[in-house]
Amino acid sequence: MDSLTFSNTWFRDGAKNIWNNIIPIYSPKKILEIGSYEGQATCYLIEHLGNLQTIEITCIDTWEGGFEHKEHGTDMSAVEKRFHDNIQFAASSVLNFPFVEIRKGTSEIELMKLFLEGRQNYYDFIYIDGSHETVDVLSDAVLSFKLLAPEGLMIFDDYCWATGEKNIDYFPKMAIDAFTTIHANKIEMIPTYNTQIAIVKT
Repeated sequence: MDSLTFSNTWFRDGAKNIWNNIIPIYSPKKILEIGSYEGQATCYLIEHLGNLQTIEITCIDTWEGGFEHKEHGTDMSAVEKRFHDNIQFAASSVLNFPFVEIRKGTSEIELMKLFLEGRQNYYDFIYIDGSHETVDVLSDAVLSFKLLAPEGLMIFDDYCWATGEKNIDYFPKMAIDAFTTIHANKIEMIPTYNTQIAIVKT
């Protein structure tokens, strides 16, 4: 493999411009990613931070896909292979080889494992881009917030995803709004645009 290979431009079209303004400010060293898919966000972090410092990234994904992937017949085994290939390529192209911990499983279980392993207040940056089911998004937010260090950065993707749908079971915005409302005294909102919501744990 001599280049990164992605089957879509979701990250490039949505998150990248926001991250270009935020990530250099916080320059995280310990990162948790919920929902890795083909590794676009992971590779971005490796490429933009790996020449400055050694970073540690924990990636959680089932690589089974959600209902939307099943509807479109996405070959998730191919997605998982591209993730591994892309991470290997990105890691080999930076000065400081990153430590990438891959945890294949549901976020609910893997996040609880991290908590039990003593990683409370551990991560400088947590990116939530896993299941689009409302309950799952809220669970990911609540569980991972315990793992976020004070002054740590958390970004949610897909804030406006499926806003035209009537089924509240698939409505990330509802979960994100509930989380940020409940934790209003413990977070600071960072102005963003598009479909991303960014907060800092105070």
